[in-house]
Amino acid sequence: MSRSSSVRDVGEPRYRPATPRQRNVLAVLRRATPPLSLDELAFGVAALEGATADGPLSEADRTALELSLHYDHLPQLDRAGVVAYDAANRVVTDRRRAMPVGGWETRK
Repeated sequence: MSRSSSVRDVGEPRYRPATPRQRNVLAVLRRATPPLSLDELAFGVAALEGATADGPLSEADRTALELSLHYDHLPQLDRAGVVAYDAANRVVTDRRRAMPVGGWETRK
């Protein structure tokens, strides 16, 4: 049985989000135009989690979500190389979108 080679075969293993919230972060980033502010990301994650089904997030809930993203989820995703999180400016970019189709380009 033969298997075609891919970038993943020789590179690092594919990252698997540890939590539903991290999966939601990646889903929002996949659909967004980068970069995304922490506030915009939190709004998108809240929508996916159903937090806005009954109306807008309360100030306390929005703050709790942003703190969870800022101190927990985004640093983990950044360390895994999946996102680039600029904590000082509170801006997130999906690193997977920056990779050329088919993996890293080779020089000729």
